[in-house]
Amino acid sequence: MSSCSGSLKSMSGGKRRRSTKRSTRRRRTHRRRGGATVVGAPVASVAAPAMPNNSKPVTGGKRRRTAKKANKWSEFVKKVYHQGKKENKDYSFSEALQEASRLKKAGKMHM
Repeated sequence: MSSCSGSLKSMSGGKRRRSTKRSTRRRRTHRRRGGATVVGAPVASVAAPAMPNNSKPVTGGKRRRTAKKANKWSEFVKKVYHQGKKENKDYSFSEALQEASRLKKAGKMHM
């Protein structure tokens, strides 16, 4: 009987193995878009949307990113590169980095 029960388990279904192949479809991710939220404002109801009060601080919403300012090291390396490029057409930026590093260690890093 024991040999018979083993074959019945395989026929009864049991757990099905999932395929190891990943689905090619991408899942949709629902993101909430922009829209500023007023701190302390009552929750808007469907019938009457709440207008933001200008006296309360506004948080959230879309923000524009500002570009980072170049630091002194970057400016110095660019300066060394442009000077080297004037003298030699084949001057590379990696050579400028190495030269700028040597100048900085020697204490001659000035703008």
